[in-house]
Amino acid sequence: MPGTDPKRPVPASRPDCCLAMLVRSEARILKRCLLSARPFISSWLIFDTGFDDGSETIAKDVLRGVPGSFERVPFTYFSDLRNRLFQAAASRASTVLVMDADEIITVDDPASLDVSAGGIACVETGPDDYSFHLPRLLSSSARVEYVGMVYETLGTCVEGGPSVAGARLHHMQDGYRHRAAHDLDRILLEAERSNPADGTRHLAFAREALRRSALDEAIEHFGETAANSVTTFEKWYGHYMRGLLLERVSNRRQQAVDSLLAAHDAAPDRLESLHHLIRMAAAEEDLERAYELSRVATAPFDYDRQPYFEPPIHAFASRFQHIDLCIRTNRFDEARPLLNETEQQFDLSFSANEELKRLKARLPKPVQSTSKGGSDAPAPLLTIGMATYDDFDGVYFTINAIVLYHPEVLDDTEFVIIDNHPGGPCSKSLRKLADDVPRCRYIAYDEAGGTSQPRNEVFAQARGTYVLCLDSHVQLVPGALSKLLGFFKDNPDSRDLIQGPLYNHGSNSNHMKPEWRLGFLGTWGNMEGNPDAPDEPFEIEMQGLGLFACRRDAWPGFNSRFRGFGGEEGYIQQKFRNAGARTLCLPALMWMHRFARPMGPKYKLSWGDRIRNYLIGADEVNTDLQPIEKHFTRFLSSETGLECIISTQAEIDGPLYRFDAIYLLHEADAQPDDAMKAHLGDLGIETRTIFKTLERTENPEAGRASAHREILENADKRNYRTVLILRDPGALNPRVLSELRQPFASLDDSNWGIVLVNQPSSPVGVVAIAYHQSRYSTVLNDLPAQGDVLPPDFKTIEYFYNTHFAADIIDITITDRNQPDTELETGHAVTLAL
Repeated sequence: MPGTDPKRPVPASRPDCCLAMLVRSEARILKRCLLSARPFISSWLIFDTGFDDGSETIAKDVLRGVPGSFERVPFTYFSDLRNRLFQAAASRASTVLVMDADEIITVDDPASLDVSAGGIACVETGPDDYSFHLPRLLSSSARVEYVGMVYETLGTCVEGGPSVAGARLHHMQDGYRHRAAHDLDRILLEAERSNPADGTRHLAFAREALRRSALDEAIEHFGETAANSVTTFEKWYGHYMRGLLLERVSNRRQQAVDSLLAAHDAAPDRLESLHHLIRMAAAEEDLERAYELSRVATAPFDYDRQPYFEPPIHAFASRFQHIDLCIRTNRFDEARPLLNETEQQFDLSFSANEELKRLKARLPKPVQSTSKGGSDAPAPLLTIGMATYDDFDGVYFTINAIVLYHPEVLDDTEFVIIDNHPGGPCSKSLRKLADDVPRCRYIAYDEAGGTSQPRNEVFAQARGTYVLCLDSHVQLVPGALSKLLGFFKDNPDSRDLIQGPLYNHGSNSNHMKPEWRLGFLGTWGNMEGNPDAPDEPFEIEMQGLGLFACRRDAWPGFNSRFRGFGGEEGYIQQKFRNAGARTLCLPALMWMHRFARPMGPKYKLSWGDRIRNYLIGADEVNTDLQPIEKHFTRFLSSETGLECIISTQAEIDGPLYRFDAIYLLHEADAQPDDAMKAHLGDLGIETRTIFKTLERTENPEAGRASAHREILENADKRNYRTVLILRDPGALNPRVLSELRQPFASLDDSNWGIVLVNQPSSPVGVVAIAYHQSRYSTVLNDLPAQGDVLPPDFKTIEYFYNTHFAADIIDITITDRNQPDTELETGHAVTLAL
């Protein structure tokens, strides 16, 4: 760390650079940071959102002679403060250096910090044992916008730049520990001075031990809290917290159970301890005990008795938990009336309604009897589906090998071919193959390229109770399919994901290890199953997706935002786990995969798509993003990896990310050009937008109605929760989207049906329509289909909706005039003044 005299004047040769810092009561570590930065800055600006701990005095003393200011600002949220800080600092110098208080900077050449020519540069950042590259040098002329309320990231910037050579921000990782020690001293002193009851004092000690991750100490004090407190709440809380912490400590499970039961005895009206005991039992697959406990938790179900839950969602946690366990223990006859009773008797919130739908979807449903020829023949037991892109040979040999070597399953099976390049060189032959093979269907699908969405389409088009999804170049060992059907017949209600070992001429792999290698998560491995029952399925963490199977109604789906190749392994298995299911390896379900492509792949491979899929998937299933960012910033150049990471995070934070599918309708003679695609890129939706050509009809509104109907039918089949259909995306720009962020964000917490986005300055008026899944069937019942005679009151879709579904409509109008704010709810309008 440079040994700098804080009182010496500023050298004239230093860069025109303003230090910008956002701090919160960092007095203990602030001086070290400022001393390291002082030689390289010409001005400074610090925003402090904490209490007066002497930070201002330290800053002004260390930076004496350097122009700057220390400002106290109320905390709003991180991206807002970062944006305000940058705007203020950018007016003071041509370059802005962003630092945190628990960092110090070392620089070989101060001139390297100058990015005044315009742009954004990264600085190597991190502890001494590893590092990553973050954008910390910002030109005052760059377009900069931070996004994210809690974990802010640099969301939009026009210019990018390489990392600064010879500069490093050393992350000391000691800010929190200093604050924790300071708070501990203060709280303990206050506890001693006020001399409260013993239980209260132990509670203060326990909370502080918990903040310092001193689990054994916290367990001891929570136990003393429960033993010595005179209030019911403190007794209950002491037992409850002790039980939670004991569960985290190995070999102390029984003590944890005893403490949680003691908590329930101390306060029977509080159900948190029972809920946790139920989760513990379910996690250990002791479903019968979990079910019995859930019956106890559900018996006194009374909204008014549970005011400590966040109403109205968590007030129904006991009932939802019990229904879940009824389904998992195959008590379907008990689950169905509970679901119906909950839906009919209680005023559920939007989130509770969504949970109710998920529980309903998990109940076994009778399969509709239908067939290719439209007869009443029974639906197949198994659908074998595969997605393909210009790989006729692979599809041909995969299907015909099943026909030749697995005849015992053909009576129970149908085939589905999803062609992801209809109109390509293989499409005609694929159609003929489907015509030649009994019970085989060809489906043209070009809405989204890659592997994820065509695989989702396999499940959307399947008619079987169970679905086996194969790559179009996979061979199965004899007997594999009969073993798979045998598993499903023995376990008809299983909601697990079933996979099998990869055969590789003696070097077989029955699972993948969750390790990163060469831009891919997963390395092949072989583990021993049950030595006493080698044919029995066993649980694995992940496996390659050349072959996988499950109940059709248990399929959770790949994220509808995935594009291109990559990001699926590990993600989909975690998604099953999040739903309470497992991934099982069925030893007899052995498969061989053709990896070699002597003629090269026919489809485009993109690192950007792969990184984007991994980040979106991790965000959805709530896994750690850091390993992804760390791997790709090292495997690729740091600039390339960081650029993909930043752009994806900006997309995730964008107001349109919440929509599962986005369509753009256009006339046949108005195909989207490069300028339109660039505009969609500015909106952050180019990758996701699906272009749909309107059919030529005598009445253009009939063509629009037909297109909306087809989109909603597919959305319902693919289980999309929300769909956005654009008519005039040119009326939307980043400024308009910024104004739409809050109204769209509030839709998550509102029970909405249809949103009309109106821009009076646009020639079409309503520039976008959004739909929620809860209204698909209602709209489809009344919206005219292709060829239908339009009803007399059908002038436009918008007019039709306002006359038929007025109670379900939210009308958002974007104007240039100031209008009073309006609450966003169904049946109302919102005016946004730009």
